[in-house]
Amino acid sequence: MNKIILFFILLLISLINFGQNSWQTLDSLILSTPLNDSVSKYYKYVYKAEDYIMKGKFDKAASKYQKAFAYIEFPFYRDLNYAINCELLSNVNEENIRSYVWFIINKTGDKEAFYNDTSINKLSFWPKLEFMIDTMTPGVDTALLRCFDEILNQDQEYRMSCSQRFIMNNEKIFRDSLVIIDSLNINKTLGLIGQIGNLSEEQIGLKWEAISTLLIHSKNRPEVFIATLNAVVDGKINAVNYSFNLANSYFRIAEKYSLGQSYFYVLHKFPVILFSLSRREKNHIDKYRRKMYLVSMDRQIEKIIWNCNNSRSFYKNSFATNSAVKDSLFYNMLETKTLNGNKIKVYYFNQNEKRETMHSLEQWEKSKNEQSQSKSNVNQRNILINSCDKFKEK
Repeated sequence: MNKIILFFILLLISLINFGQNSWQTLDSLILSTPLNDSVSKYYKYVYKAEDYIMKGKFDKAASKYQKAFAYIEFPFYRDLNYAINCELLSNVNEENIRSYVWFIINKTGDKEAFYNDTSINKLSFWPKLEFMIDTMTPGVDTALLRCFDEILNQDQEYRMSCSQRFIMNNEKIFRDSLVIIDSLNINKTLGLIGQIGNLSEEQIGLKWEAISTLLIHSKNRPEVFIATLNAVVDGKINAVNYSFNLANSYFRIAEKYSLGQSYFYVLHKFPVILFSLSRREKNHIDKYRRKMYLVSMDRQIEKIIWNCNNSRSFYKNSFATNSAVKDSLFYNMLETKTLNGNKIKVYYFNQNEKRETMHSLEQWEKSKNEQSQSKSNVNQRNILINSCDKFKEK
């Protein structure tokens, strides 16, 4: 009885929140909130650094990262890691390495990662770097981290418990139970954000992953996105991480387009498959992407394809999505150039893989036609047998 009452209370809260914090509200805020000039310059040079990584020019990439990091107080974890890799692959700058390591430990509290990193502790200045690491006190809010850990653990444990108790016997009870825990956890998260004001990587370290998990389970709840948008605009939360979750939510531009999470790389086949967009549609999406410090759709597509071609690179495009599909669905997509009624565009890593895929498609079509012909022959034979039987009866 208590759970039923709680469920309806949470439902009422959600309905009230929906009226106040709808996706339309978020849409308006994204377009109307002025960007921060310094943060814009940060991303400008970060993206230039990533372009140089893709060209294998690590010295120039390292230089761009150094320039980018001058524009915000605390560079983001993702970019700091890439910057360290670029330094190690070019002319190592001791001051830069020390600075980047300090920022990372300040965010994560993880000293062991550097103690065990042979590429770092073989550097000539490792003794001085090790002393700095030994004496550091991380700046993350440990009490806040424990709160997020508790929320995440509760989320995962409850799912496991409900799965074992309900999913085999009553899927509806299972789904309803998850609605309850997801609503509770989202409201707890909103409460924490309300207590501390703008979130930042310096406060929560890598615990955006915990928030991300909750958002994945609550794709229809705009409240957390609204509550953290200012932190993104102010350069406190990485726009790439934020927009990745937003692209996977129910937020749609013009009630139709996501921010760009409309493609996937098929694990057991070669192509990258993307929804095909007109120039006008891309421009419309890009208007929103610019307001979130993101690169254009065309540039994003280039990065996706590069990433699939260079899967062993330390640089990972955060929007890449792997997906395994059945052969029948895969070949049907190639044959019809559509997926769930949407036009798609297929990109191949190279000409050899395109030829191999096309050959596989031809073999699949041939097999499908043979099966269809065989089935047709069987049907015709059955019709003939039935006709003969009727004739004998007469």
